[in-house]
Amino acid sequence: METVKAGPDVNLRVHLVRGALKGAFDVAAVLTNDTDLIEALRIVGQEVRLAAILLTPVSQPAPSRVNVVSSVLTFSRTSDDVSFTIQSPLQAKAHF
Repeated sequence: METVKAGPDVNLRVHLVRGALKGAFDVAAVLTNDTDLIEALRIVGQEVRLAAILLTPVSQPAPSRVNVVSSVLTFSRTSDDVSFTIQSPLQAKAHF
């Protein structure tokens, strides 16, 4: 049997969901372009009903990423500057 070591992505997902469930934060903002974190963000935003913000270097993130978070903040960087664009308003999609 081959064993696989759990990496930082798994740790981040577990701590993100655990922190949300314990009320450790009000807003989760994750800087990633990794689809592995999307389910954790979905749980935080849609099940725990906290604001979940995706920060990504991709100007047009996939709908599978955008549809599960409260808002998306894209950014690009040049040698002199960093610019940000909010693609959707910061509002929880959950109904209270």
